[in-house]
Amino acid sequence: MANVFISDPENTPEDIKTFLLSIATEEEWHEKYILGEWDSCKWEFGGTELFQDESIKAFVPKFLSTIFASPNAAYQSIRENTRVVWQVFGNVEWDTWVYIEENDYGIIPSPNPTCSAIVNVLLNLSLTLSGAVLCWNIGVPTLMFVIMIWVSVVRKKYKNLIYIIPIIAYNLLTMLLLCGPSHRYFYFNNVLFLPIILIMLSQFY
Repeated sequence: MANVFISDPENTPEDIKTFLLSIATEEEWHEKYILGEWDSCKWEFGGTELFQDESIKAFVPKFLSTIFASPNAAYQSIRENTRVVWQVFGNVEWDTWVYIEENDYGIIPSPNPTCSAIVNVLLNLSLTLSGAVLCWNIGVPTLMFVIMIWVSVVRKKYKNLIYIIPIIAYNLLTMLLLCGPSHRYFYFNNVLFLPIILIMLSQFY
């Protein structure tokens, strides 16, 4: 709804305009909304408190009317907000930052120079096409997992599916509910990728 309102105001339904303007002014929407960064709306205009008394059912007609009114802008928004999960090739613009919130346990950031140097090498590598594919594009392990599902089904190695289905389910559901360019929600894909593939391959022989 926000992307249609910003990028295609002429086709934005009037009730959607009224709804969005009840949250923030048009100037604020233009200033704070960022395509592909759903957090730019989530936190700037009230956070999770904003709709805590609203049901999803109340929003479905709004979503649908917006999609039908401006399918291109709606598709653009969905594509940009979810591509951290399915993109195989392309520029990497993910937020790789991880932070420690204030806590009662005395846990604080304690940067290690050696670890920081390694991380910086990886971050610089990720700016290249090959580095992005190998390091950060979650679409690569996701595609391989899907291929392994197909191979496992064809070869009737159904037990292999227990390794992959939870990961695929997590990726897809998180993509729909809590996504944008935040890579930190998906770090485990790259950590588990090689061990799971090796375990699965060992089952074929």
